[in-house]
Amino acid sequence: MKPQICILLPHFNDLEGLQKSIASIGNTEKVDVLVVDDGSDEKINEALVRQSKNFRGDIYFLYLTVNQGICKAINHGLIWIRQQGYLFVARLDCGDTCGKQRFEKQWAFLVQHPKIGLVGTWGVYVDKKGEGLFVCTLPTKDTEIRQKIYWSCPFMHPSIMFRTQVLDKVKGYDERFRVGEDLAFYFQVIKHWKVANLPEYLLFYEFDEKSISSHRRKQVLLATLTTLKEHFRWGIFPVLGILKNILALRLSRKWIFRNRMVFRDLTQINIENAKKWRFSTKKSAFLPPS
Repeated sequence: MKPQICILLPHFNDLEGLQKSIASIGNTEKVDVLVVDDGSDEKINEALVRQSKNFRGDIYFLYLTVNQGICKAINHGLIWIRQQGYLFVARLDCGDTCGKQRFEKQWAFLVQHPKIGLVGTWGVYVDKKGEGLFVCTLPTKDTEIRQKIYWSCPFMHPSIMFRTQVLDKVKGYDERFRVGEDLAFYFQVIKHWKVANLPEYLLFYEFDEKSISSHRRKQVLLATLTTLKEHFRWGIFPVLGILKNILALRLSRKWIFRNRMVFRDLTQINIENAKKWRFSTKKSAFLPPS
């Protein structure tokens, strides 16, 4: 029987990261994966990628002839997923890895809560070696998320799963944005659906100084400001959110990272706790302090 879930995984010149992400999907997960190649320099070695697979499903490949950016790559993938009749879309990015039973848990949550259209998870930021840097806890309830979305992004983008039905009213990602497209998407989703985060560390996010969000920080902040202005309403969080991003444009990224508790206090990142986490090779996952 065909899986209900399709994982949308954009790819661009990162075969090693792609294999790593595919390998992290557990053998109990009943999912399919769609890899959208965004005009890489070389065609993906599909046989090699399939060797990394442990889950109970298949891997499909969709190729864009030229590099169009992650936003358009995702939208191409969403069109394909809808055409195939999947009920749920999950996200994952190359290099990022999954906690145990991540997709099973998100699927079960959405089935049990029919009014919720999208659910994310908490996550752990890791370096290239897979060692924990810090943890990211996010608001879990719909009411909290609606408030704090103006202050900081309330989801880790590669952690989300949403109903394909969401796309009936939310027509994909806004292609005006080459960066910061996820926040604009969430604002559209909460117009029509309730949302949530699972209070479990089910995503291990590879922190890369060379990533789009790191390399093009100014563009990300400007895209965020554009989104906040378009969805502005009078209130403490909308006002503080705009002020915070204007201030961030004037400060160095190094200073902000060093003082991140000031900027992301509402997401409760606990640096000291993250240092106590340990990696279990047996479970292929980070475990919290015992």
